[in-house]
Amino acid sequence: MPRPAPLSPAALVAHRFGDYQTLARKLGVDRTTALRWVQSGHIPRKRIPSILALARRERIALTEAEALMGRAG
Repeated sequence: MPRPAPLSPAALVAHRFGDYQTLARKLGVDRTTALRWVQSGHIPRKRIPSILALARRERIALTEAEALMGRAG
């Protein structure tokens, strides 16, 4: 079975929410902010608690480790 492709923390979070635009809308941040996160690969640490809380409310599987470290290939 092939291994999943590696994803940066921001790309993984955006993917779990559908895309960066959906993440931005649900989190209440500007789309360009979420896009910068995906482009840089990282989400500011201060945003992680609110993203994890949103993921729980939305029943999206996301751990703190994934939000901080992404997924290795």
